[in-house]
Amino acid sequence: MDVVFTDTSGHDLGVLREAEIDITYGNKGNDFELKLPVESDQSIPIGGFVYLEGTEYGGIVDEEGADRTSKRPVKLYRGRTWHGILAGKTLYREDGSDIVLAGDAHAVIQTIVSLAGLEDIFAASADPSGITVSSSIPSFTDAYTGLRSMLGSSSAKLVVAYNGLNVVLSAKRIANHTSNEELDSDLLSFKVSRNHRPINHLICLGSGNGAERAVVHLYADDEGNVTQSKSLAGVDEVSAVLEFSNAQQEELVEKGTEKLAECQNAVECDASDTGAQPYDVDDVVSVYQNDLGLQVSASVIQKTATIDRHGASVSYEIGEIVAASKQLETGGSYATGTAYTAGKGIRIEGMAISAEVDAEDVASIEALANNAVVASSNASELASAAQRAANASVKSVVGSAPLTVSRNAGDVLLSHTASGVIEGTYGPVADAAPSWGAQVTVGPQLILDAMGHVTSAEERTVSFPTLPIGTASVPGVLKPDGVTITVTDEGTITAQSGGSAAFLNSHPVGSVFESSHPDDPAMSYGGVWARVPSLGGFRWKRMQ
Repeated sequence: MDVVFTDTSGHDLGVLREAEIDITYGNKGNDFELKLPVESDQSIPIGGFVYLEGTEYGGIVDEEGADRTSKRPVKLYRGRTWHGILAGKTLYREDGSDIVLAGDAHAVIQTIVSLAGLEDIFAASADPSGITVSSSIPSFTDAYTGLRSMLGSSSAKLVVAYNGLNVVLSAKRIANHTSNEELDSDLLSFKVSRNHRPINHLICLGSGNGAERAVVHLYADDEGNVTQSKSLAGVDEVSAVLEFSNAQQEELVEKGTEKLAECQNAVECDASDTGAQPYDVDDVVSVYQNDLGLQVSASVIQKTATIDRHGASVSYEIGEIVAASKQLETGGSYATGTAYTAGKGIRIEGMAISAEVDAEDVASIEALANNAVVASSNASELASAAQRAANASVKSVVGSAPLTVSRNAGDVLLSHTASGVIEGTYGPVADAAPSWGAQVTVGPQLILDAMGHVTSAEERTVSFPTLPIGTASVPGVLKPDGVTITVTDEGTITAQSGGSAAFLNSHPVGSVFESSHPDDPAMSYGGVWARVPSLGGFRWKRMQ
């Protein structure tokens, strides 16, 4: 059988020559070990895949090494199977709540693949499965366990196969091989044993300490029924202690009963395939020990395969016993696990249950069916009458402005008449800051919808600027500076300066001012002056 290996991107590198691979998956393990002769020129990169196309045998390489303890030294490669990759991903909600799933099994599988973040490698089958699931997965459950649990609630199993591009996950019905007569000791190699005295007294310890600790005693009888009443004693009593440190009384009873019931399935079986029939994990099989007349029906919980160029040998671990029985010399049987009692018209022979229906049963069923039809008809008439009464109770619906009312069969439609205001925004859209002499529109900003409703109204303000001092090029206001302005009847304006301004106006630049006082005129009137020679008094010439 060809074992293909790839690079870290999943691209095929070739077929491994002289490879031997041991692979296991199911309730535990979910890993593989691959051996190559130490002299082989082939090597598998860490993170690369190994697989047998179209099968569930394969995985990712996580570890490399060598074994030189045997006569033929080998290179070792170990890693997670496809199942192990799923088992390495934990599903959870941030708030810790259960993950609720419902729909076609393949759609739900794809949801779990996405939650696990494995879309690059895994994909659900694109075809509808025909299996509807409605289940919840507790947060912090690994993806592989979650998938098996979810599918198991709908009597389905997980099927894994690598197609060279993706690991394709699909759902199929759990195969029940318990009616296959070929699965006997002549065709299937197995080890089977039955413990006739399993644990039958379970002491469950819960929360608390010392005398205040919660304690529950549970007992199983010879038939495997679990109660709180003791039925076996002395050497027949086998007890054990189980701790649930935080459990209260009610939870101790629930969990302890479940655990003790599991102990009553005291049949163990390991089987290996001779090639007659392949099984998947979670399939149900039966093995018959012809010499002892012992029959065990159980689900497959573990599958181990050894593969080389010559083929594959597969072994199975069987657990979760569905039923176990032993044929007695008288032709009867005794059983462990679930017990069935034949009622009226029911016949149980070995593992087969059949039913017989007589004319009286048929007549009884016909009477029930006829009564159901009459009841259904009456219910329909009552519903119709109620609808007619409801329709009659509403004669008409009248609206008043601005609402109008119309009726369409059983529907009443209300509409709002238009207000006449054109839809849009009215008023300034922003505060105004006008320049000198600009025209400004003032008023609130109103926003109206298509029905004429005002949805927004905001006040707006106008800010007038502060005018500058007027100049020849910039319009503005006059600056008071002691100048007298006279306006005649004809509109002529004359101005006369006073004080310092009048002095400077009368002494322009270049003029000479003579004074009997030695002080610079700039001290009293401003301007720039220079003293000039004089025969008497003090003379100053204006420079600026």
